[in-house]
Amino acid sequence: MVGKPVGSNKQTAEAIIGNALAIADVVVRQTAQQGANTATFEQLREVIATETEARVTDVTRLEAETADNAAGITEVRQALSDETQARASAVDQLTATTQVISDKADAAGQASSQNSADITSLQQVVTDTTSSMASRLDELGARTDTANGGIQNNAIALITSTLAQVNQRMTLSVQYGDNKAGIERVDNVMADASKAVAESLKTLDSSAGGNTANVTDLSKTLADFTQATATQINSLKVTVNGQSAAIVQNAQVSADINNNLNAMYSIKVAVDSNGNQYAAGMGIGVQNTPAGMQSQVLFLADRFAVMTQAGGTVTLPFVIQNGQVFINDAFFRDASIQFGKITDSLKSDNFVSGSTGTGWNLPKSGNAELNNVTIRGMVYASGGSFKGTVEATTFVGDIANVGIGSDVSVSGGGVATRTITFTDSSSSALSKSVLLEALIYLASVSGTTTASITLNINGNARDLGTINVPAGNNGLWMTVRHAMRGITSTTVTGTITVVGTGTSGKGILSPTLTVTRGTGSFA
Repeated sequence: MVGKPVGSNKQTAEAIIGNALAIADVVVRQTAQQGANTATFEQLREVIATETEARVTDVTRLEAETADNAAGITEVRQALSDETQARASAVDQLTATTQVISDKADAAGQASSQNSADITSLQQVVTDTTSSMASRLDELGARTDTANGGIQNNAIALITSTLAQVNQRMTLSVQYGDNKAGIERVDNVMADASKAVAESLKTLDSSAGGNTANVTDLSKTLADFTQATATQINSLKVTVNGQSAAIVQNAQVSADINNNLNAMYSIKVAVDSNGNQYAAGMGIGVQNTPAGMQSQVLFLADRFAVMTQAGGTVTLPFVIQNGQVFINDAFFRDASIQFGKITDSLKSDNFVSGSTGTGWNLPKSGNAELNNVTIRGMVYASGGSFKGTVEATTFVGDIANVGIGSDVSVSGGGVATRTITFTDSSSSALSKSVLLEALIYLASVSGTTTASITLNINGNARDLGTINVPAGNNGLWMTVRHAMRGITSTTVTGTITVVGTGTSGKGILSPTLTVTRGTGSFA
């Protein structure tokens, strides 16, 4: 967030005036007086040179007073050089005051107030062996017993051995009774050896009778050796009787040297009423994720609709409300529907009923009418009639099935094993062909070691013998298989066992047991 400037203020200017009046000697003084009315011109000056410093101060004062009014002008010019720094200051101040007697004053004592106005200008430049600074203050204000207002502009440029910064703050404010309004803007730019930053903040505030309104705009850019970012935030907020409404817009873009890219824009409107918040919003973003570039548009709303105004008539062809989507008319080139309800019928646009008809019809009664049907699951029917050719192979139970076991990884000289068991859904002794296979990984960190692999199907074992495993981090990969046919038992068990010696590491990946049954032949 934009910070406060470190430059001068009105108190600094008044301190310089007070110090100058205390140290300078009167060079010229002219006065005039008539009764209670006085006028004074005064010029004070100090010129000093010593072994350690040189300083010159010049003060000019003009004052005019009557019984109820006073006006003054003060000008201070000062230059200073010593062994550590050089400094120059210029202060100009104009003041005016008027005593106002209240209309309600009585004979016992008159109540009064004071109307005042002033303008203060302060300019300073300072240099030393490590930094240089220039600052400027311009402030004007006016006050009565019921109201006041003013403008303040404060700017500073600061350059040091490690930092370059320029900051400017501008404030406008008014108050009448308890009603207030203000505009404040702060601009700041900064650069050092590692980064550069530019930021600007502007706020508008109004309040009356406890009701408040605010507009805030923030813009910021940052760049360093690893990233660059830009941010812009705009917000509007009002509050009345504890109830509030707000709109916030947020735009951000960023990129870094690791190819992380992000662009985001969001808008949110919300009201807080009786302790509850009601909101609607939209978010748009593009981001480089581990899965690749991803873009998305998100909406937050109780009701989302698309409106058209063809011919002056407003229609809503698309509405989302209460978790439901309403579409007046839709054309789907390719649709996936997890669950659907048909209140009347679902049919093709060319449907004609009858044995020679075309198209298809799925009415809510369940009496479907189609030309051709492909059914991949079970068919249950109490009866039916087939005309033409029917081709089928009769099976009881599973025709083909594949079981995939979990991976196994064992370090050191232990045993890696994985067992997969298949149970036929039919109790008949049906002949089956079985294939047991897996991907084997063997590794030895230091020294050549050995491993042995055995595949077993219902007690029929295939021993692949002893395998030398060379040392190294890359390891040894291989695919192993064992097959049998003519198995009639309802249960088939396949076991893969890997035994290693020494520091051998071993893994069984994607262990698979395939069971098939068919009536075709192989040549």
